[in-house]
Amino acid sequence: MRFKIWGGVLAIILAGCTSEIVPPTATLAEATSTPIVLRPTNTPTPTATVAATPSAVATPTIVKTPSPTATSTPNPSPTPTPQAILRQLTSDGCCVQPFFSPDSDTVLVIDKPSEKARLGVYGLDLTTFESPAETPPQLIYETVGFRSPDHTVVAVPDPDDDQLMRFNNEETGETWTVNTSGNWPIFSPDGQSILWNVIDRRGPYDERPTDIWVSKIDGSDARRLLTLYGGGANGWFPDSEHILLTARANQTSEDETMVILSLLDGSMFELARENRLRGGLISPGGTWVVYLTTFTGDAEKDGLWLVRFDGSERRKLSFYGPHYWLDDNHLIFIPTRNSPNEGLALWRLEVETGKTIRLTDPATIPISIEGGDWILSPDGKKVVYVSAVDQNLWLIILSEMNTN
Repeated sequence: MRFKIWGGVLAIILAGCTSEIVPPTATLAEATSTPIVLRPTNTPTPTATVAATPSAVATPTIVKTPSPTATSTPNPSPTPTPQAILRQLTSDGCCVQPFFSPDSDTVLVIDKPSEKARLGVYGLDLTTFESPAETPPQLIYETVGFRSPDHTVVAVPDPDDDQLMRFNNEETGETWTVNTSGNWPIFSPDGQSILWNVIDRRGPYDERPTDIWVSKIDGSDARRLLTLYGGGANGWFPDSEHILLTARANQTSEDETMVILSLLDGSMFELARENRLRGGLISPGGTWVVYLTTFTGDAEKDGLWLVRFDGSERRKLSFYGPHYWLDDNHLIFIPTRNSPNEGLALWRLEVETGKTIRLTDPATIPISIEGGDWILSPDGKKVVYVSAVDQNLWLIILSEMNTN
C-alpha cells in the first residue's frame, strides 16, 4: 500500500523549482513608457534576521499607461506531427505534482512510499530508467521545503518560532533563519536574494494590504518595498533585479494592474490593467509575460494575452489552456478541447511569428491528464503528467524537431 501525501505539502517545493534561465538581451529599465518612481521606505536593515512587524508605509499610485492595439495569433492548425515517445514511469497510483531537477534528468515527487519509509523528495533518474517495476523512485532529499533554483538551499518553517524560516545549504552545511513573518520565500533566479508577501488576514481579500519584502538570501539588507492591495508578488524576472507584481490600482478600485518593479531604482512600469487579471508567467529571457483575463463582460478582452516586457506589444492568443515557456520565443500549450471526446495534444507556439505546430498526435500518444497536473522539463525536451486513467506518472519524450 502506498501512502500518498496530499494537500499543501505537495506544493511546498514547487515555487522554489524554476527553470534555468538566461538574462534578457535588453534591460527592463529601457522601457519606453515613463515609470512611476516609488519612494523608498525607511525600514531599518537587521543584522541577523528580518524584522517581523512592518511599519506604516505609503502606498504608491499606479498610473495607467496607454495600451497597444491587440492582435490575435492564428488559430492552431494541424501540421505533420513529429514523433514523440510515451513511457509509464510509476505504478500503484504514484504520484502527484511531479517536478524536474534543474538538469532535467530526474523526475521528483514528494512521497512516502510505505508505512516504514520516510517522507521526502523521491526521484526517478531518466538516464537509467527501465520500467516502473525495475526502477522505483529513490530518496533524493530528506528535507521537504522550498528550494533554490539549483536545489542546494532549502527553506522550511522554524520548529521553535512560527515567524521564522530556517534555511539550510545542503552542500556546505550552513544554516540560518530569516524572519519572514512565517511566509514562504521566493528565490531569485540567481539564488542570491529572496522575496516574500506579508498579507493582512483581516477584511475582504481584495482589500487586504500586502507588504512586499526583499532581502539577501541570508536575511541581510532586508527592506519592505511597498504595500499593495488584493495582490502581491508573482515572481522574479531572470535578471534578478525586477519583480512582477499584480494588485488593485488602489484599495477601492475594481481594476487590477500588473506592473514591473525595479529593485535598482524603485520605479514601476505598468504592463496591463483589467477588471479580472490573473497569472503572469515570465518567459525565460524576460521578453514576454503571459496573463489571463476572465469575466470582464467583454468577450474580446477575456482570454490569454501576451505582453512584451516594455509594453510595446500586446497580443491576445487564440487558444485557451495550460501552458509553459519552452524558451523566450516558444510556448508549449494544451488547448482546451471542444468536446470531451476530443483527444488532448501538446502544441508549440512560436511567439514572434504566431506559427503553431502540434507536437503529439492523440491517435498515437493518448494523453489524459488528472486535474491539469503536468509539467515541462527545464530543457523543454520532456513532459511528465499524472494520468487521469491510472493516476500514475507518464513521460512524453518530445522529438528533437519539437525543441529546435
